[in-house]
Amino acid sequence: HEESAEVCRESGDRSGLATALGNLGLVVGGFGDRARAVALVGAALRLFADLGDEHGVATTLESLALAVGPGDPDLAARLHGAAAARLDALAMPLPAALA
Repeated sequence: HEESAEVCRESGDRSGLATALGNLGLVVGGFGDRARAVALVGAALRLFADLGDEHGVATTLESLALAVGPGDPDLAARLHGAAAARLDALAMPLPAALA
């Protein structure tokens, strides 16, 4: 995901960069680096918001919930709810990888 992010930076692909950063955040979070995970997923969320990509925002909110979950379960629950509400408004299900 780091290489993908770099290629996206070089090519100016902001949507691809957001996806790569979000995925990288999930990976590093899985290895226990929650601070870096939250920073990476937060950067992805900002990019998707700047791009007006509502689906990207919704799924990245879910990723952020996973990243913060172990350290702040109340915030994680609110993020899960926000993601679910956005996806419902878009009439889209949560991707299976995040369910």
